[in-house]
Parts: sequence; C-alpha cells; structure tokens
Amino acid sequence: MFDPVTQDPTGTNPKNPTRIEHIIMNSHGSDLYGIMYRARGKGAHPTAVILHGFPGHERNFDIGQTLCRAGWNSLIFHYRGSWGSEGTFSFQRVLQDVGTALSFLRNDKKARRLGVDADRIVLIGHSMGGWAALLTGLSDERVEEIGAIAPFNFSVLGRLGGDKLTRKLIERDLKEMIRPLKGITVGDVFDEIWRGGDDFDISLRCSSLKDKRVLLIGAERDTVSIPELHHQPVLEVLKENGEVDLTDVMIDSDHSFTDRRIALSRAILEWLEDR
Repeated sequence: MFDPVTQDPTGTNPKNPTRIEHIIMNSHGSDLYGIMYRARGKGAHPTAVILHGFPGHERNFDIGQTLCRAGWNSLIFHYRGSWGSEGTFSFQRVLQDVGTALSFLRNDKKARRLGVDADRIVLIGHSMGGWAALLTGLSDERVEEIGAIAPFNFSVLGRLGGDKLTRKLIERDLKEMIRPLKGITVGDVFDEIWRGGDDFDISLRCSSLKDKRVLLIGAERDTVSIPELHHQPVLEVLKENGEVDLTDVMIDSDHSFTDRRIALSRAILEWLEDR
C-alpha cells in the first residue's frame, strides 16, 4: 500500500503532473512571495496553507511535499517584511496576510488555474503560524479545519516581559530572531504584544471557537513554546469548549520537531484523512 509519508508515487501523469508553482500575492499593497506544491491529477484538490513561525527558520516544506504526494495542494508563503516579501513585518500584518492567502485561493479564476478546492482549505501553522491559524479560524467561518503545531501564545511572552531580568534575556534572543524581518525592532515586538492584549491570547480566544476540527500538536522537549505555558492552557480551553472536534498529539521532540519529522507528517496526514 502506498505511503505518502515515506514513499514516492509510482508512474507519472504527463497531462497533470505534480509540480511547483511560484506564487505572488498582493497584500495591502505589498507583494508576498511563496510557492505551491500542486498535487497531480485533474480537477480540484483540497489545499493546505502552511504558515511558518517567527521568523520562520523552519518553513515545513517537507510537510508540503508529503501532503502533495497524498493528493493535497500546499501553499507556503512569507508574510510582509519576512524572507524577501515586500512591506514591513508586524503580528497584525501576519493575520492580515493569512486572510490575503485565503482570499487568493478562493478566487474563482485562481482556484481553477491552480486546481484548488475552495471548499476545503485547511490552515496548518507552526509556532507563530499556529497562533495565526487559530486566530484566523475565529474570524473566518469558512475555515473549518485548523492544525496548530507547537503554537506560540504571544500573551505569555508579554507576561514574562514584565520582569526586567527576564525581559533582558528575551530581548537578547529576539535581536537575533528578527534579523530576517524588515521594519521591526525588539521594542516593537513587546509594544505590539502589549497592545494586542487579550485579543492575542489564544488560551482565552479559543473558548469562542465553534464547529471546527482542530489538531493540536505539542513537543515534549520544546524550550520555545514550552508545553506547560503554551500547549496545555490552549488544550484545556479547547477541551472545555465542547464545540470543537479536537485531536491532541504530543511528540517527543524539540520546537521544530527536528528529529521527528516523519512522525509529525504522519500525525498531520492521519488527522486530515480522518475527516
């Protein structure tokens, strides 16, 4: 039996092959750059929008390839001000850019050209991308399935930043992390998180999620999205919610699942196929 997680498909489809598309989307006047792995075969395919983290050193191209082998399209793009995309980075712009990607894929002309089933577009986000996926699911009724991989809850960072010594340690790390991002300083990071307040807190906001399928994946050895601070509070809120079809997975790995990429892909694909 063919296993898209560990095997290449046999044969070819010359008329409708697996292929990569270079994608440019305009978001509020700035071009976002990305790629789409297009599944082989004629017609519309379910499509995953894979959202990277802050700043996005792990962009999960392997997950996109796995899903493509399984018959899914996968769109991976860079937010404004990150990794060469135009504009200035901010967390609010990240949320806007996710909305831009969804509108792009739902456009009838583009959906036909790219072979996108606009009725099944799934958000799968890692770290900040998981945060953005969950918040987008709150505001977009058409997003019915959300995968949050080691989601980072920025309200936690805001609370920790209130302690002077802890803030200095966080600032030291942030100075390196923001290097691939344009138009943002360490001070801007904290200022926006504090302005976002409860609106940025996924452990609070997820109580309002309704009629969604949610995959929550945590990493036991995560020192960034520490499970006790980030994963567990969101999990508890989703369990209490009662209106979410929740799947919770914990994998023995680090924040980027560096040594468990196959296990990560397997968990995502099984969840998608379990609908």
